Amino acid sequence: KDLHTSLTPIDKLESLLLEEKHLKDIVTHLESKRRKALSEWRELDNLARLICRRIASPLHDIQLSGIPTQLQTSSLLSFTNSLERELKAREARFLVFKNEIAELINTMEYCVNDEFLTSILAPNSEANFILSQENLNKIIECKDTIEKKFLEIKEKCDRLWLSIEFLWNLLGVDNTYIESFKECNKKLTTLSFENLEKENLRLKKMRLDNLSDYIPKLKEELIFAWNKSRFGAQKREQFILVYGSQVSEDSLAAHEDAIFSAHEYYKKNIKILQLLEKRDELWGNYQRMETNHTNAEKYQNRGGALLKEEKFRKFVHRELPRIDIELNSLISEWEKKNVTKFLIDDVTYDSYIKAQHDCLQNEKEERKKFRQMSRTPTITPVKKNLNCTISNNRLNSTMYRSRACATEQVNRIRQPQTPIIPLTPIKRRGSFLWPNDS
Repeated sequence: KDLHTSLTPIDKLESLLLEEKHLKDIVTHLESKRRKALSEWRELDNLARLICRRIASPLHDIQLSGIPTQLQTSSLLSFTNSLERELKAREARFLVFKNEIAELINTMEYCVNDEFLTSILAPNSEANFILSQENLNKIIECKDTIEKKFLEIKEKCDRLWLSIEFLWNLLGVDNTYIESFKECNKKLTTLSFENLEKENLRLKKMRLDNLSDYIPKLKEELIFAWNKSRFGAQKREQFILVYGSQVSEDSLAAHEDAIFSAHEYYKKNIKILQLLEKRDELWGNYQRMETNHTNAEKYQNRGGALLKEEKFRKFVHRELPRIDIELNSLISEWEKKNVTKFLIDDVTYDSYIKAQHDCLQNEKEERKKFRQMSRTPTITPVKKNLNCTISNNRLNSTMYRSRACATEQVNRIRQPQTPIIPLTPIKRRGSFLWPNDS
């Protein structure tokens, strides 16, 4: 009955002793089966209770009366297996969070005063920590708080390093001091952050004491950053209009921020700008070859230079279209992402390319006009058969001398080669000078 089974009827045996022995064997077998069922149930039940305590989960609701049935044991086994999988998953998550928190704290050299955080970082804490969903959420919040603080310090340190290195460069600080300072403050610790703040304040004070040397360098650096980022004259003049042409003590920070902003823009779009710079270099070589292509002297006394030029011409003709395709793709992606036009010296990419082609065409036409104007003038031939009179002899002598002079003049005209006109440089960006600096 306890085993939820029925007794199989037995045949009558020869003697009561044999029948008794057979019944005892059946009882022994059933008793063994009962003990095994109870033992298996207790083992599974204890394991389930232990895991439920570890993960703060409710226990099973299987109602047991007497010895568990096979179905009840199977249900408990399935429940325990699911608990074990959940425990392993939570332990794995806990270890990941623990390692991330420990790494952040070690990097920041953060002083731990929180009891909950201390219990997380304790040795072998994953074996004893209550891995409830509530505790896991608290661990995530704790990690996010530390990570946020770390990112804040990192962002502040990055800005301070940018300012410090910029001021070191413009103020001409000794390299030995710079290397020593970098070595001592390379970690993102609270102490390093404080040292960076002190160094930044020291350099800003030094800057104010050397404004006469600092301001010209600041202007040069700003123009260099604008040129590198391909900011056009419109943006530059707008900045001058807002902050004035004279750099004062009050506008120093604005000019420095403009430099940092230009550098940041360059870093974000470095792929486009570097590819554009490469294209401009190739285009400059292409322009020189095209404008000199019709020069009559190009085949004389060249040696192997002509072969090299043709080889380079093929390279340019192959490379320029490839770069144009890549630039078009990158700029289209940028414009789609930023919902605005990508400007190069105040114009769009298509307008910039068209201006380059127009400039090349104008250069060719100017050279063609110059060659036409520099052609040798035609000399009118002189009659030879004149009457041999005394007066005619004098006339012939005079004409001979005139003809000789004319020949000499023609030789002087023919002697020099056609001068080479220097190329008009490509107007890569609007020329910009600070007011009253030219």
